[in-house]
Order: sequence, then structure tokens, then C-alpha cells
Amino acid sequence: MLVAIVSEKEREGKMREIYGFGENRGAFTLTGKPLRLMVVFASLLIFACSKPLDPSLRMGAGEQGSTCSVTNSSSCHLPIKILSQSPSSIQVLRGNRVHLSVMVQGFQLSFQWYKNSQLLPNEKGSALEISAAEDLDAGAYQLQVSDGYGVQLWSNEMTIEIAEVTQNFKPIITSGPMDLTVNENQTATFTVEMTANPAPSYQWYFEGMPLQGKTTNSLTIQNVTVSDSGEYHVVLENALGKTTSRFATLRVQACDPKGKKIMDFASVLANSVLAGWPITHLTDGNLASAYSSQKT
Repeated sequence: MLVAIVSEKEREGKMREIYGFGENRGAFTLTGKPLRLMVVFASLLIFACSKPLDPSLRMGAGEQGSTCSVTNSSSCHLPIKILSQSPSSIQVLRGNRVHLSVMVQGFQLSFQWYKNSQLLPNEKGSALEISAAEDLDAGAYQLQVSDGYGVQLWSNEMTIEIAEVTQNFKPIITSGPMDLTVNENQTATFTVEMTANPAPSYQWYFEGMPLQGKTTNSLTIQNVTVSDSGEYHVVLENALGKTTSRFATLRVQACDPKGKKIMDFASVLANSVLAGWPITHLTDGNLASAYSSQKT
């Protein structure tokens, strides 16, 4: 767990000190003024509150301070939302593979595919794949998505048309590329699924610039660095025309030398306030204007 302590004057985002607790134990310092506390734990928003002890209490030759309880008060309802899906009309050569997919955000998602309004009992993923398309595979496909709150959402229809080998048509991208989030030094791979006749050429782009030698249906970036973050897309082209894919975002999370992820506090929205009575040092009977305590 990482804790960021920010004074009221610095609440706009400039952090004064960051300390680790738990595996990375550290110091905690209070100036006597209300401080703003931001906590990130397991990607959840955690709020902290404190209850000052009675300053009239006397504990002998020791210290008096504040008690703090931390609870998970994340109650946000992440709305179910379809981010992208395969095109509404797809031509595929008889015997070829076809891949339908829907990219969805939400909480505890479940999926159910339908064909021509009839439930497909074995298709319960966000993607549907037909290894060798036949005439009976032609039809209108639709995905029903449900979340943990009981909300349901339907994708748009995706209609598959089986084409003869003698038919030519421009590239149709049926899936991808998808957004990726990886840690530094890992491998990132973008892939597109398509159908076309004749077979198309590929050219991948990064931030609008062509990537030399990247001319297949997948793009692999090894040992990624933060500088690889950005938007990628691919252009497919054959004699019938050109098709541009969606723009996929690569997010690279920086790591410290030990391989632990560095939290991005700019994305933290905690606004809890930590307030407490300063520790009383009873050697002279006066309240301290500041104190620090060290966990070991």
C-alpha cells in the first residue's frame, strides 16, 4: 500500500511526501495541521479517517496520538459499455476462418451469443470464432452482455455473408487491434483478424508514422519502454481497396528497479482528510507542534 500525504495548500496534486507501509515500512510525519491522505491499494480507492484522542488524557512518560481506521469505501458502479466490435457486414470465403469480437467494459461481465435471434448455448465469451465458414454459418450475430448489477446490453448485429472463391472484395477487419496495458520490459502484441480476397498487404503505424518492416497481421514489440506508449493502427490493402483499423492504445507502466509498479497518483481521486491531535510529549507538559513516528 502506498500513502501520499499532501497539505491543504498542496491538494491540487503536488505531493509533499510518499511513504510505504506493509512490505515497505516507512516514516509518518504530521505538522499539526490537517493533511490530505490518498491511499491506493490493489487498484481500489481507499478512504481513511482519524479520531483524535482526548488531549486531557495522561499516559505518563510516553506519547498520545490519533487513531486511524482504513476502510474500502469504493462504491462506484462502473457502467457497462461496448468500446468496439466487429463490423456490421462481413464477407468471408467459404472454408476460411472468421472471428467476431466485442470489447466491453464493466463489472463481473457475462456473455451470450445469438444467431438470427436464436441462442447459441455454447458461445459464452466476448468472441466467437468459426474455423471453416460454411453456408449454414451465414446470418446475423449479436452478443448480449450482462454485468454484476443485472444490467444488460446488446451489441449491434454482425452479419456474415459466405462468398465464393471467385468473388473478390476489399479487406474487412473483423477483430482488433485491442488496447494494451503492459509493464516496462514486457512484450506487447497487437493483432488483427480480417477477411479479404485477394489476400491484402499490411502496414503498421505508430503515432501516424509507418513502422518499417512491420507488414504482417500482428505487431510485436519486445522489451517495451515508456517511449513505446501511444496509438498504433494498421492499414490493409488489396486490389479492391484499402481498410484502416481502429487506433489501439499501448500504455506502458514504469517499474522501479525491483520490478514493482510505480503508482500513478495523478489518476487517484481520493479526497479524504486526515486530522488528529498532535502527540503530547509529557517531559515538559507542552504539546508538540510536530512529530514523527517510525515503523520498524
